[in-house]
Amino acid sequence: VSLRSVVDLQERNFSAKNALRYRRMLRISTILFIVSQVLFVPYDYLNFYLKGRHTSFWTVLGLRFGLYLPIGCAIVAFAANRRRYLKHHAALLPVAGLLLGIGIIVFTFLESSPGFGTLAMFIVYTCSFTPVVFRSALLVNLAIVVVYSLSVIFKKQDDLRLVDRFENAGTLAMFFLAITYIAYRRERVMRANHINEQQLIAQHLESVDSQQKNDELLRAMLPPVVIDK
Repeated sequence: VSLRSVVDLQERNFSAKNALRYRRMLRISTILFIVSQVLFVPYDYLNFYLKGRHTSFWTVLGLRFGLYLPIGCAIVAFAANRRRYLKHHAALLPVAGLLLGIGIIVFTFLESSPGFGTLAMFIVYTCSFTPVVFRSALLVNLAIVVVYSLSVIFKKQDDLRLVDRFENAGTLAMFFLAITYIAYRRERVMRANHINEQQLIAQHLESVDSQQKNDELLRAMLPPVVIDK
C-alpha cells in the first residue's frame, strides 16, 4: 500500500466524519438563511421601491427568490439525503457557496453605500456552519473578498470617498484573515484528533487480533481438557 493511498483514505475518512458532524448545523443554519430572505422583503420594499428605485427592488427580489432561496432549498434537500450528501458534499457545497457569494456582491452594490456586513456573515457561515474543508472555504472566500474589494475601490460612487472605499475593503480583508486563521486552527485540531482516534482504533484491532492468535496457538499446543478448564 502506497503512502499516497493511505493519505487519500485518511482524507476521505476525515471528510466523511466532518460532514456528518456539520450535517445538522448546515441544515439549521441554511433554513434560517431561507427564512431571513423572506423576512427581508418588507425591508427591500421600504428601502428601494418606496424611494423610487424600482429596478433595484425587482433586482433584489430576483436575487432573493431566483438565487438565494433556490440554492438554500437545494442545500437543505441535499443534506437530507445522507448517502448523496456524504458522497458529493466536498464538490457541491463550495460551488453553492461561490454562487451565493457572487449574489451577495451584486446585492451590496444595489445599496447607495455598499458595506461588507452581509459578506462578513457569509464568511462566518462557510467557515463555521458548513463541512467545507479549509482549503476550499479559503479559495471561495478569497475569490469573493478580492472581487468585492476591487469593485468597491474602482466602482464610481459619488457618495463614497476613495478613502472610505479602501477602509471598507481593508476591514473586510482583516476580518477574512481573522476568521480564516480561526478556521485553520480549528480544522488542524480536528484533523489531529481524527488521526489519534484512528491510531487508537488500529491499536485496539491489533491487540484483539494478537489475542486471537495467542488463543489459537494455545488451543493448538494444549490438550482440549486443559483448554476447557
